[in-house]
Amino acid sequence: MALDQGASKRLGLQWESTEQLLGRYREWKPRPTDALEFDLVSGRDKDIAWIGIYGEFGLSRIPEVAKEIAKAEGSQALRIVINLQDVTFMDSSALQLLLEARSRMKGEPGRLRILRSKYEPVIELIQTTQTEDAFY
Repeated sequence: MALDQGASKRLGLQWESTEQLLGRYREWKPRPTDALEFDLVSGRDKDIAWIGIYGEFGLSRIPEVAKEIAKAEGSQALRIVINLQDVTFMDSSALQLLLEARSRMKGEPGRLRILRSKYEPVIELIQTTQTEDAFY
């Protein structure tokens, strides 16, 4: 379920568009310069726990990404942003991990924002599985 501006205000969160969040993300942690098959960056900036995933995100990477998501969920961060903008491939196990995280945080609408990939294989997976509403 996508978060609207009203839900953000009720939770005391400042509404930020996807573009605004991406701008804050780039200020916090720029894109890795070397082209790796997979890279994961995470950390905290003020009220946001950032998780940036790059390259191919599949079954073999689930444990390390799940660990970062759990760490962010357990933190005092008001918002958790998972940036998939530069994920070039994602399989169904990775999609399931993200959807499970969203499901766990249903009681805290607006806390989790998952930013969509711009790559066709990932877009196709999300469209085929009809899970577009889980992503921004």
